[in-house]
Amino acid sequence: MSHCNECDAHPGECSHRGPRYLHPIAYEPIANEDGERIGWRVPEHERERWDNPPKSPPSRRVDIETLSLDALTDRLDPLFPDPPLLARLAAAYAVDPVRVSGLTTRILGQPNLRNPSGVLWVQLGSIVDGET
Repeated sequence: MSHCNECDAHPGECSHRGPRYLHPIAYEPIANEDGERIGWRVPEHERERWDNPPKSPPSRRVDIETLSLDALTDRLDPLFPDPPLLARLAAAYAVDPVRVSGLTTRILGQPNLRNPSGVLWVQLGSIVDGET
């Protein structure tokens, strides 16, 4: 039986559409001829669930707006970027503008990142050098 992760209700008893969890499988002990427990097995009534685990919900791809090079440069202004970083940004943008835009946006969106310019320098270098 499955339950809602948000309110713990049974199917059909709530309107949440999020993931659900299942009751844990209760395993049966396996004993040898002397009655000593030597392991565990899945009971027959749980075999179908064991052999066919529920599929995880499909991940949703986020549509990222590709920013222009000027917009990315403007977003970097609070970090006081040096000319080599701006040149590397332009070079990487020429190779893959969508990836550079998403990468820059994610790095600048990290609140506790100590050196976003350094991280951006390394990641942009991998794009320019053709690494993945």
